[in-house]
Amino acid sequence: MVCYTCFPWPYCPSGYADRFCVVNATWVSTWSCMGNTAACEATPPPPDNQDDTPPCTPSGGNGGFNLDHCDGYQGWNWGYNISVSARVPPHIVQVDPFPRWLVAMGAPLPQPFQSGQPGRLTLQDYPAFTPPGLCAPNGPGFSNGCWSDAVNLPDPLRQDPQPGDIKDFKIGLRWRRVRNDLPNPNDLGPVPPVCWDFDEREWNIGQNYGYGRIPAMECGSTSVTHIYETSSWGKPHNGPRFLLPEDACKPWEEHCCEQVPGEDGQWDMPAYQVKVYTTWAAEWAVQWDAWEVVDMDWGDCFCRAEGEPLGVPHQSCSATAPACSGCSGWCGKVGEPEYGWVHHFDGWHPIDLRNYDSPTWYYTSWAVITTGRGNWCAFEYADPNPGDTVRVPVIEVQSVLRDPCVLDNSCPPGYP
Repeated sequence: MVCYTCFPWPYCPSGYADRFCVVNATWVSTWSCMGNTAACEATPPPPDNQDDTPPCTPSGGNGGFNLDHCDGYQGWNWGYNISVSARVPPHIVQVDPFPRWLVAMGAPLPQPFQSGQPGRLTLQDYPAFTPPGLCAPNGPGFSNGCWSDAVNLPDPLRQDPQPGDIKDFKIGLRWRRVRNDLPNPNDLGPVPPVCWDFDEREWNIGQNYGYGRIPAMECGSTSVTHIYETSSWGKPHNGPRFLLPEDACKPWEEHCCEQVPGEDGQWDMPAYQVKVYTTWAAEWAVQWDAWEVVDMDWGDCFCRAEGEPLGVPHQSCSATAPACSGCSGWCGKVGEPEYGWVHHFDGWHPIDLRNYDSPTWYYTSWAVITTGRGNWCAFEYADPNPGDTVRVPVIEVQSVLRDPCVLDNSCPPGYP
């Protein structure tokens, strides 16, 4: 609370209050009238309307993240129950080649055999924030966050707003992906590098079959290559299935996108269950509009024989102004505050998850969507049943390869 004397106040007979007190520099709390304006001894500054202190500040507590300092704000009882939720999105990993790899190579079918070419797994930069579909109850999502419903103080909002009235107060929440190669001011410490667990056969780990040692895990990059020496036989049946053109395409179609089953098809190929995690930071924000001073109407220059006014916003006029000609007192302008709705938003603030029984300040997510694009179709396929692994089918060459001449109809007569 800040109090002023000699403040212009139309509700006083003299036009001035000798005790004018405000909260947050906008809301009148108490005032009393003065009778003798000559008693003013100083000129206080006008109220500052640039205070971004929120009427309610989120803080941690038992059972979750709550709003404090709301009850009793401006003499009102908060009396609201607003909430917002944001979920961590699954990250997207692109598999190349897609939909399956060959033992000891990565050449996609039906391309010719290319021994030793590795397959590649790439962790996409998208999504980097909570998307709209994982916001409740409101978006817009992504970097703009998820938001609660809006409330007003007081409620219902007055048709003739008063200084300090609040409207459209909202709580915001979002998840932001944290990367050790992209530091952010809101980061509360380092995060581990991206690590890939290839779900390798134990007997192949560390072996070298002519194309380098086979690792069980690789860390430090969002894009890695790998070669499987053994097929994915016996692994979970949740990998994408590749259909031959004659089984998927219409008779008049040479190429068609249905070669990999989509939502109506089955991802039922035995597949290695590659694991990769991402790290996420939780952040909060609030925004609101307040009825505040937005401008000052200075009026016209006038001559005041009593001298410079005290306790009101004022400024002197040039001696050449017509109103100042022959003035033996003070010549200037008196300001009258003009009010309007001012939007307040001071950005996103970090939430330390260690205050909520988490061992780290960030959240580690394993949720992932396996995606890939074949050379037969322009768009990318996505796993219709996301889980916590990247699905990579690997098959033996002998069980699926046909002689290239069968593919291009160049086999000699009588070729088996």
